[in-house]
Amino acid sequence: MIMPGRPKVSVVMPVFNGARYLGEAIQSVLDQTFTDFELIIIDDGSCDNSYCIASTFSDIRIRLVRHSKNMGVVAALNHGFMLARGELIARMDADDICLPQRLSRQVSFMEHNSAVGISGSWMLACGESGSDVWSVPLSHNSIKSRLLFQSPLFHPTVIIRKACLNNHLLHYLKEFEYAEDYELWSRCVSHFQLANLGEVLVNYRIHGHSIGSRVPESKQSVADLVRLRWLHELGLQPTDYELVLHRQLSLVMVPNPVTPDFLEKSHNWLLRLKEANVVVQAFPEPEFSLELSGRWFLVCNESTSLRLVVLMKFFRSPLAKTFSGAKRTLLAFAVKCIMGYYRR
Repeated sequence: MIMPGRPKVSVVMPVFNGARYLGEAIQSVLDQTFTDFELIIIDDGSCDNSYCIASTFSDIRIRLVRHSKNMGVVAALNHGFMLARGELIARMDADDICLPQRLSRQVSFMEHNSAVGISGSWMLACGESGSDVWSVPLSHNSIKSRLLFQSPLFHPTVIIRKACLNNHLLHYLKEFEYAEDYELWSRCVSHFQLANLGEVLVNYRIHGHSIGSRVPESKQSVADLVRLRWLHELGLQPTDYELVLHRQLSLVMVPNPVTPDFLEKSHNWLLRLKEANVVVQAFPEPEFSLELSGRWFLVCNESTSLRLVVLMKFFRSPLAKTFSGAKRTLLAFAVKCIMGYYRR
């Protein structure tokens, strides 16, 4: 158990009306194989019995704070980070599950990689339709390249050096709520290295009451502001249509039905991003080209209803030359296109 004095890790868990899963989430933190931590639970003005559930745990490592009214997740996070006494701050959501080795693996990684200020991990997304491993890029350069499109770290998995935030006066911004993590990583990347562990350390629960389920449109509108900032870094001033297209490519959302025109415009936009980076070198190479080619494949793979049209379009593109996916992935894509052709 934790010894008197400053803990190595502060786990910050905001909760707002999260009674249904809160107990299980808290227990998964208390069951960590690494024990030198404090768990700061910020009850952000809950109207259900979240505070009562948290109060039933008698572990001395828990610090329970209650807001008299709901202030929002950004305020709750910044409050928790301010209270944190640990050298490292681990994020935790009130409806997810930490695997027992999570803190042990992440503390070890941070101790052996002193240049890294923030690291995350892969996670297992669990919902009514089943479960699936969600992965993110591992290296700093690959992570920076992903920032043009979306957050390259899963927020509930991150562990952060508190000193890195304090030294650069970094914190979450209220005006970017629902994409506050994406915006923060976009500022952090120029000050210190970001990384991910290529293993599942958190089980992420998908349900109708999660923030991501409640406000998807609001979240993407705010995320568009971050994407626009990165497009400006490339020297681009996108039109409204181009910004919408960029969001579609970021989320791999193809229209239904998909058209050759959409595919052509998507291809041209990705090439324009590549050409802009040659000039301003805002993103590292070859990682940026790998990101663009991977995104081109994902869009094409979601457009196999175009059959041979998309198959030829993919392989004739210069973007295909830097695609690093497995041969079996390309084979499966080709088979879907060809089988669709013969089933017409």
